[in-house]
Amino acid sequence: MNLIRWNSGSDLLNLHSELDRLFEELGHPFPRSSGAQNGGALAYLPLDVRRVDNQIEVQASVPGYRPEDVTVTVDSGTLTIAAEGQGEKEITEDGFVRRERYQGRLFRQVVLGDGVNGEGATASFENGVLTVTVPLVARPEPKRIPISAGNAAKKIPPGDAKK
Repeated sequence: MNLIRWNSGSDLLNLHSELDRLFEELGHPFPRSSGAQNGGALAYLPLDVRRVDNQIEVQASVPGYRPEDVTVTVDSGTLTIAAEGQGEKEITEDGFVRRERYQGRLFRQVVLGDGVNGEGATASFENGVLTVTVPLVARPEPKRIPISAGNAAKKIPPGDAKK
């Protein structure tokens, strides 16, 4: 009987590769930062979506971005939020300088449906939180159609029913 030494690192690497392959086949829910176009990381933007009165309210956390870095559009019932920014931060402490640079992009689309009024949508930005409010279109109430009795339907003689 031969003993084979178990290498947990290679098993974990294989599992990681298999999960990556599975997500690629199924369509990854979170875009990978390494595949971003035009430089900079592309990140998934988590949202809170809720209905408040006669409108839909969407909130997105976009810390580190300024209002002019964020684009919001509503087209055919689809809300699109995109943010692109870059910056530099420098901290000097005890004779050491720490300089951080970042560049990133956020993107998210949500289908709100046909019952929204994109023309009346508003957006506000406060303390790194974007709030988009999209009013709902007033749907007409069902209309009851009266049925009239009488000679509205032509009677077919029994012998002519097969023709």
